[in-house]
Amino acid sequence: MPCTVIFMCRIAGIISNKLPPHELMLKTRVMCQVLAHGGPDDEGFYQSETQGLVFGHRRLAIIDLTANGHQPMANAGKDVWITFNGEIYNYPELRQELLNLGASFHSDTDTEVIIQAYMHWGTDAFIRLRGMFAFALHHAAQNATYLVRDSAGIKPLYYHISNSQLSFASEVKALKDAGLATETDENWPIRFLAFGHIPEPYTTQKDVFSLPKGHYLQWDHTNSSHHITPFYFTDAGNTPICDATEARKNINTVFDKTIQRQLLADAPIGVFLSGGIDSSIITLLAHRYKKNELETVSIFFDEQAYNERAYQDIVVNKTGTGNHQHLVRQRDFEAALPDIINSMDMPTTDGINSWFISKYARQNGLKAVLSGLGADELFGGYPSFRRIKYLKYFKLIPAPVLRLAAILSVGRFKRFELLTYDHPLADYLFLRGLFTPAEIAPILGVSKQSVVNTLFSDPVHLTGLTDTQKAAWFETNLYMQNQLLRDTDVMSMAHGLEVRVPFLDEDFLQTVNSISSDTRFDNSKPKSLLIDSYTNLLPKEIWDRPKMGFSFPLQQWMHEHREIGNVNFYKGRHTRKLIGRFRDNDVHWSKAFALYQLQSHEVIEEQAKPKKIMLLTLQTFSATGGIQKMSRTMAWAMQQIADTKRWKFSLWSGYDNNNDLTGDYTREANFKGFNKRRGWFALDATVKSIQSDVVVLSHINLALIGWLAKIFNPKCRVWLVAHGIEVWRPLSLMKRMLLKRCDKVVCVSHFTRKKVIDMHKVDPAKCIVLNNALDPSIRLPTSFNKPAYLLARYGLAENSKVIFTLTRLASTEQYKGYEQVIRAVSALKKQFPDVKYILSGKYDAAEDKRIRQLIDTYDVAGQVIVTGFIDEAELEDHFLLADLFVLPSKKEGFGIVFIEALACGLPVVCGNEDGSLDAIRNGELGKAINVDNLTELEDAITEYLNVPLTPADRFNLQSKCLAYFNTIDYKNALEKMLI
Repeated sequence: MPCTVIFMCRIAGIISNKLPPHELMLKTRVMCQVLAHGGPDDEGFYQSETQGLVFGHRRLAIIDLTANGHQPMANAGKDVWITFNGEIYNYPELRQELLNLGASFHSDTDTEVIIQAYMHWGTDAFIRLRGMFAFALHHAAQNATYLVRDSAGIKPLYYHISNSQLSFASEVKALKDAGLATETDENWPIRFLAFGHIPEPYTTQKDVFSLPKGHYLQWDHTNSSHHITPFYFTDAGNTPICDATEARKNINTVFDKTIQRQLLADAPIGVFLSGGIDSSIITLLAHRYKKNELETVSIFFDEQAYNERAYQDIVVNKTGTGNHQHLVRQRDFEAALPDIINSMDMPTTDGINSWFISKYARQNGLKAVLSGLGADELFGGYPSFRRIKYLKYFKLIPAPVLRLAAILSVGRFKRFELLTYDHPLADYLFLRGLFTPAEIAPILGVSKQSVVNTLFSDPVHLTGLTDTQKAAWFETNLYMQNQLLRDTDVMSMAHGLEVRVPFLDEDFLQTVNSISSDTRFDNSKPKSLLIDSYTNLLPKEIWDRPKMGFSFPLQQWMHEHREIGNVNFYKGRHTRKLIGRFRDNDVHWSKAFALYQLQSHEVIEEQAKPKKIMLLTLQTFSATGGIQKMSRTMAWAMQQIADTKRWKFSLWSGYDNNNDLTGDYTREANFKGFNKRRGWFALDATVKSIQSDVVVLSHINLALIGWLAKIFNPKCRVWLVAHGIEVWRPLSLMKRMLLKRCDKVVCVSHFTRKKVIDMHKVDPAKCIVLNNALDPSIRLPTSFNKPAYLLARYGLAENSKVIFTLTRLASTEQYKGYEQVIRAVSALKKQFPDVKYILSGKYDAAEDKRIRQLIDTYDVAGQVIVTGFIDEAELEDHFLLADLFVLPSKKEGFGIVFIEALACGLPVVCGNEDGSLDAIRNGELGKAINVDNLTELEDAITEYLNVPLTPADRFNLQSKCLAYFNTIDYKNALEKMLI
């Protein structure tokens, strides 16, 4: 059997013949950055400019950290490409079958098996896959792209079609944040308040839909058309099994096989052990194959009514597995709630438990866990299976009487209104819903009829099903599909964790669905068939007790929360009344939580009313220094925010020409360059600033404009970006006046913030640190080979030890520390005869002469290579060429070049007296030294050169850098400040 290579990921992409190639790539990059939490280990892109297509991929590697599984992946002929999220459990068998058919493989990944399966069987390959998956597959020869989702809908896949353009992503917010689907679906609050989630195919965004499970969407590139086709059918079509003994035997056989193949992994694997029946069965079965390698993760509470620790211990003691038990308290819930809500892709009243257990599993070193999700739906574990039979009797009551009972009731009897609607979803909402149409209408200020039309207009056909079969359909296709699976996915991916759900394995689902309803469901004893199948395995204490479920003491916790239970937090008389009843414990926490999320969304919408944002720069596109790069990144972030919020954004530059604009950052209509016409720039920019809501000055030399803007429009918020030496020295009166009057000083590092506060006595409360981020259009390496053309250009051998410095070489700025590196190289050449020091950057004549003198003085002419200016197109390759980046400067405001080096997997040595410390995260990503201590510098360089860099080392460094300095986090931080 080949080595298992498993990746749980996030995917995204765009197909459009109307957007320019660079914009397609940029928007796909944005989506991938939004999705980075679900794939922190790697990033990749594939672009076909001829077909107007870009695939993006974020990777969470469960086992293999090498480039074997790098995606998007192609066949040998490069005409079939895939970006894949998921796991194919039967790929070893499929691989062998394909080998017998003549297929050839270049890796041991399940991703390549999908490609080869498609090439041999076409779309018929999809039904042969066993696992959880969502992928996009592009077949150039057919001018077709396929979006495919697994039969149980375990992995999400959302798509948006507009103006002959298809975009897709693993999360809705990726499409929104990339500016691809910014219009809100005005009906999502209705659906959310009714269901407690937003049911498929709908989402929070207009015309963004969930691809149905077991379906594929085929996009025809020739005419930009599409159709959606089912490839999986759950009806086995055979005579149902009625014999309980045979049913139990089949369950044992198939589920045992399911557990075996879902345990395939070389990394530590665990089980979510709640202490209930489902997780206990999985733990006990998994222990047969993993023994002491198996780990379990559990949660317990101080509130004994919810504490299942005793049952967890029974299973742990029986298996002897390593169990990680975590106590969760009220304060933990309150501290985590903002992150929990932020992790939701769409509003939901569930997922809190999944967020915590996923967090702890990841903290305990696990990347993959098994969950018992799905067993209740398959075997009748919910009360709805017993309650549903009463609906037909309630419906015998005349509709006017039911409506009157609902009107007069103040509690759960209000849901009798739902029985007056002849629609299956009304039956489901009676059993599981939150609010009725009559309650939703006044909460949202809409008509009751509009609520009814939204909820019950789509046809749902359940004719011919028994009561228990209807309950199973409801629980599987509504509650599990839209709430449990979706919440488990987003909450686990928020922590970079894979959750496997063996009860939803295709083979096991077919086995269970082949059992007759009478045998499968026993309303007198929930899940009796499953329990009886494992009587010899499952301790009686586990199954012979009341069902608790994996629940938290949320009624109490939300009651005590400073906002959820605070009537004054809410708007609207009806909503306040409901929260008042929640305070009296007459309303369930799920309803209060739904109202809280709705109110929070309204607050955000209010804060996000259209604004006019102005970014003023001295120079943005006609130079490549650190301040210019920062201005470009900020311009990009502001443009993205403006697109999402529908704000107006303007970028003006005093020194640039209009044709200097690079379209990757903002639109031509939003940019204006004044070509060094300072007077006109100052006058026009002042007038424009007065008319703006927020004006951001990218340099303190723009102080006059900012000061005048505050004078003539006190409501205008003026921000100053503080970089480094320009604010570290005594300032003119005008600049000091600006520091006093401006609303925020955005400091690129903590060192700069301290300087601004200490030197100029600026209020610390308005000095905010916003570290610079990587340029959004930066080209990052996916492999780490030294470029052959640079080896040849500089006369280097493959094994040469290369130290690299890139900076401005100016006679007026002799604080960069490269003369110290030249001295260090003089000493190091004895230990490293093949050492080379590449010193790059634009220099003036005086500094050129000084550097040559230094080289002669320290006898390093054979070691030092002075290149002069390096074009941005070659920057990445120079980082790949080097073994170490060294810039022991004393006056770096932040040092963007450091994070550029780190993003290429290159270690960094810097000074410890300035903003460089922020760029290396105070030593986490690099080494900071005393610049004046030559021995420290020599030791630091020696330490790095003595340990050869492996691709895995560089990849790990790149991943850490991207986690800290990515443009999405930068944009989000900036957005919060603007709001």
